Amino acid sequence: MYLRTAYAVAVERLGKTTQNWTEGCCRVAIALLKSVGIHIIVCPRTVALYNQEFRDHNGRFTSPNPYAANRIKCKPLLFELIPRFKVDIKEYVFDNHAHFHAEMLKEELIYTMIPNKLAELRTEAGQHYDEIGLLESYIQQPPSIQTVRMWLNMLNIAPNRCNVDLFSSFMT
Repeated sequence: MYLRTAYAVAVERLGKTTQNWTEGCCRVAIALLKSVGIHIIVCPRTVALYNQEFRDHNGRFTSPNPYAANRIKCKPLLFELIPRFKVDIKEYVFDNHAHFHAEMLKEELIYTMIPNKLAELRTEAGQHYDEIGLLESYIQQPPSIQTVRMWLNMLNIAPNRCNVDLFSSFMT
């Protein structure tokens, strides 16, 4: 809102009655918005910095989310909390690569992998509350086939075509 108001002030005044962006446009924009009850920004330099960031990113503001800002794919919570699942899934795919499909993995996850890991975490000493809670949620509501396919995609495994590069994806 501040930057838009500063742009409107700049169209009217910049180069005519004022030559300074920060003092002539940003300060006036802050005063105009303050007169209608918006008191968020008090320093004209802040609006000027918003303008600089907006220009530097081709008319877009950067995302406050570091994954989106750096174009990093977010890891699924299952792999974040229990990294061993990545290895277990890759081993299962490698062992069954001749006739593997995503539905097989889904069934293996629901009936074997998740219950076994849940039992293992419950018997271990330590605080695994987040991991146990996640696995219990998968017991109550099993992962969908789309979720399993997304996990396979994140592991660079293509379940519905010949996995020529399966061995190299297993090693990563």
